[in-house]
Formats: sequence, structure tokens, C-alpha cells
Amino acid sequence: MSNRPITQPLILQPWSEGLTEGDASNTPYFIMPPRVLYRYFGYKWALETIKSEKLFFRSPTEFNDPLDMNECLIDFKYDKETLAKWYDRVSEFENLGPKEEFVKSTPKKGFYTFVKNLFTGLRKNCGVCCFTSDPDNALMWSHYTESHKGIALGFNIMPVMQGGQFFIQPVDYLDQIIAQSYFTGNEETLRHLILTKSSIWSYEKEWRVFQYYQNGLFQFNKACLKEVIFGYRTTSENKKEVLIAIKKGGYRGIAIKEIVLDKTSLKFKTEVIKHIR
Repeated sequence: MSNRPITQPLILQPWSEGLTEGDASNTPYFIMPPRVLYRYFGYKWALETIKSEKLFFRSPTEFNDPLDMNECLIDFKYDKETLAKWYDRVSEFENLGPKEEFVKSTPKKGFYTFVKNLFTGLRKNCGVCCFTSDPDNALMWSHYTESHKGIALGFNIMPVMQGGQFFIQPVDYLDQIIAQSYFTGNEETLRHLILTKSSIWSYEKEWRVFQYYQNGLFQFNKACLKEVIFGYRTTSENKKEVLIAIKKGGYRGIAIKEIVLDKTSLKFKTEVIKHIR
């Protein structure tokens, strides 16, 4: 996971069949995602996503969870010894001047504010698109699809691109805040900030699609779309309109499914309607 700014536009690509964990990333702690991840939509947003071939990556400052990527996950306290070790780690990438002078002259309060602002900027400027590994979760259908009237879309996306500045990883759910040190930490500290949420959200089984220093709408290769799942209350008219959009858009290799009720367990499950070859 790199935090260096990028200039080239992001276009999501499908996950090549031969990709292995070793090919995907040199990043420690990397966990390979499922081949297909799902995003729940209200009907109009799902239709617009299919027609535009774009996904929206939101800044965490706009999330409904104010604790998402909150600075309370990072411990910014330091002493001179800690600062010296941090200098050794980052001086290759940052022009900090001579080490002794840096450690001796760095004003504690001002530097603390500077470092915190780096994380504030990351939270503001990064882009996140939230997916799940669970396509038939009743709570998520209720919360995110206009009470089961919407649609879930299943995507196959390359899990690491642009030298690690784009990646897909699972969220870690915790019962209490555990702050990790910015100065003694490494890639694991960034992972902790980006991927930690309260355990009250654990039912979502979230996989986070993360992009450093870019947010907004991003194009996806239409080969990324692998499944369309109609909700339990999606109308026949809306289903028809979506199928027309898929045909007009030239999509191929998509499984069309719908949510049905398993009356023996009062749980939802998906059933295949047809395949678009």
C-alpha cells in the first residue's frame, strides 16, 4: 500500500485468471479477496451504474459512520528516540534535512499538528467503494436497496493496481479502539487506519476498495460486471429496464439472479434466472 500521489486516471479492470497472491502484491498482510464482490444499490443508482460503466468512490469524510478512518485509531505521541527511528524510515522519500538537526529542532506541538494533518488529508482525498462478500444479507437489502426494491451488482475487480495505490482488502471489526503508533508503525499502521471499523458493522462483511488521493466516479471495464441480482421487491418493469440496459451496453458473461425467500428458514437466497453469454 503506497501513499504516493498518482497522476494517471483509474480504470477498474477484471481479475485475470492466472493471478496469484504472489503476483497481486508485495504488501505484507495482503489477503486475497473472493473472485466476485457485491455492492447493493437503490434501483436508479444500479441502472445508472450499468449504463455509465462507472462506480463512485466516496471520501470517508462523507460516510454515515463518523468513526471511519478516524484519527483516534492512530497514536501520534513521540519522543526524540522515536523521532530518530521514524527519520531513518522516511528520509529516503522526504527531504527532512540532516538527522541530528531534524530531531533536535523539530518543535513538538507543530510537528504533531503537521503529522495529524497528513492523515486528515488522506481521509479527505482518498476514495472508498464499499463491497461485501454476502449477496443475500437481509439487513443490507433492507438498508441499501430501498427496502428490497433495488439491485445488487457482483463485480470481479483486479485486487491491486497502480503499484499498490489501489487495493481491495477486508475490513477488520473491533469491539474497542486500539490506537497504533504512527512513528513506530509501518504499512500495518496504514492498514489499521483504512480498514478498521466498529464490530457493530460486522454483519456487512465489508471488503473495501480503496484508492489513494482520488475520489469520485471511476470507469470500470464492462468485463468486471459478473452478476446482477434483483431484490425481493424489484418490479417486473424495473427488471426489464435493467436487462435492456445490459443488452444495449454490450455486457457479456453475466449471471442474472433474483432474491427469493426460503420459506423453511425465513431466510433469503439467490436463484439464477439466466446467463447472458
